[in-house]
Amino acid sequence: MMFVSHLLFGMLAGILGCSFLRCDNVVVFASVSAFASMIPDLDHLNSKISRKLQPFAVILSLFRHRGFVHSVFPPLALYFLLLSFDFYIAAAVFIGYLSHLLLDSLTVKGVRLLYPVVPFRISGFIKTNSFSEKILAVMLLVLLIMYLADIFANLFP
Repeated sequence: MMFVSHLLFGMLAGILGCSFLRCDNVVVFASVSAFASMIPDLDHLNSKISRKLQPFAVILSLFRHRGFVHSVFPPLALYFLLLSFDFYIAAAVFIGYLSHLLLDSLTVKGVRLLYPVVPFRISGFIKTNSFSEKILAVMLLVLLIMYLADIFANLFP
């Protein structure tokens, strides 16, 4: 999936996660989640986030794209690392990271969620940057607008 799809889904997942966890600040939670939804692509040097965070990208690019960095182990490690700092930040990073893995599992290339322990790949039918991904991105944008409209309506009754 492309940057915009991950960003939209990460933000949407953050809003839903904040609602589920009853966090106080949906803007911060969704923003952290949206940022975290970009983290897995640090293993690909041509990704938008890799160009912005080159030192991290160089290190993570030592792993194969959609290899270890696209498994469940890094988000779990980040969650437990950040848990001592703040539960909601840890949860937002975890949710955002997992949202990336979920979207990539819908692509033809898929992901190996338990790599390197289990090499089984989960894959779907969407080709990256295809018309079907663009349709998915528009649907995510519509859902995001609906949730944001509801949030703002409740802020200013």
